Amino acid sequence: MGAKVNNYLNWLKTNIQNSLNTLHEGFQQLKAEGFNVDSIEPMGAIYLTLKVDYTGKTTPDGTLLKTSADINFYLIKEAKVAFVPFSAFGTGDDVNWFRASVGASTLQDIQNLIPRIKEALAKLK
Repeated sequence: MGAKVNNYLNWLKTNIQNSLNTLHEGFQQLKAEGFNVDSIEPMGAIYLTLKVDYTGKTTPDGTLLKTSADINFYLIKEAKVAFVPFSAFGTGDDVNWFRASVGASTLQDIQNLIPRIKEALAKLK
């Protein structure tokens, strides 16, 4: 039984790491393309730290993004993705860093996510 558990855990860890790497590489590609985003290289766990710095931008419907919560709600609506703003951990609403969890996502989910984020961010003025 121990070998089966170890095999499963190795499979799970590999899948999570692949998802984290894919999300990180996607954000680094967006950054290279000129989007005001960043990410910190994954260091374990199931989370990736992301920067989405779009306060002061206006959505297509004319809404001004004033806080990290505004950015998050915009991404929920436009890209169908939710991140956890660092303000949930005690920082101010002006800190545009987020935590993304890949724990319940497949690699395909992550691969499909990056183009949706790119499209949503490209709509901001």
